[in-house]
Formats: sequence, C-alpha cells, structure tokens
Amino acid sequence: MDFDGFLVQMRIEVEAVERATATLWELASACDMGETPGSLLAATAADERHR
Repeated sequence: MDFDGFLVQMRIEVEAVERATATLWELASACDMGETPGSLLAATAADERHR
C-alpha cells in the first residue's frame, strides 16, 4: 500500500470511530434527517433530547 492508500484507510477508520462514538444528540439529529434507520435508536435519541 502506498502512502496515499494508507491515508485513505486511516480516514475511513477515523470516520468509523467517530460514528461509533456519536452522542445521542448527534444520533437524534441523524434520525430526524432520516439518515439512521431503527425505531429503537430513534426512540432512545428522542427520549434523551427531551430530558
């Protein structure tokens, strides 16, 4: 793998970590925009937002 390929792979991994560590507020926003499927996720995020 060349250096450019390495950088692309690192960016993919960083984005995966960012998605895995998203806050409930970020998840709620994604649900509102239709980007994240799943009724349980939507319900949890909406509940957290209303606290």
